[in-house]
Amino acid sequence: MNKVIFASIFTIFAFCNYANAEIHTWVDKNGTVHFSDSQSADKSVKSKIIDVKESNVVESNISGNNYNSYSDQQQNIPKPVINITQPSEQLIRSNEGNVSILGNVSNASGLTSSTLYVDGVEQQTIYGTGTLSASFSNMDRGEHTISIVSKYNNSTVASSEKKFTLLRAHK
Repeated sequence: MNKVIFASIFTIFAFCNYANAEIHTWVDKNGTVHFSDSQSADKSVKSKIIDVKESNVVESNISGNNYNSYSDQQQNIPKPVINITQPSEQLIRSNEGNVSILGNVSNASGLTSSTLYVDGVEQQTIYGTGTLSASFSNMDRGEHTISIVSKYNNSTVASSEKKFTLLRAHK
């Protein structure tokens, strides 16, 4: 565990830009490794100076207007276009509770996954461009939510949501 902590802290210092700073390290009587810009306060503990070379720092030229939250890899993929086509009405009357759901995803790369959810429950997933569908019978009356979420590398790149209300006779 101490080796992992030591390696992590050393890596952080190695990537920082310390022009003329000295970094002291020592191990106390409990075996804990310490890093500091000054020697140990305990004079019985001898500290070593770590030679840190100046790191390469690249400053960004990103202006506020051109910033895109996607990574470089995500910027190169097309943004999917999602269209929920059925139900076409916001109000559905069906005493049997029959509902058909249909969605379409276009302009998506083969690495993009798109998932259809009905009331938050996953129904179907596709990769790339295609059609998503689900059919229900005996669906409960009331308001329902359909959503399609497209993800690339576990990050949402597009989504669409539609609500509808199902009217049906009491059971």
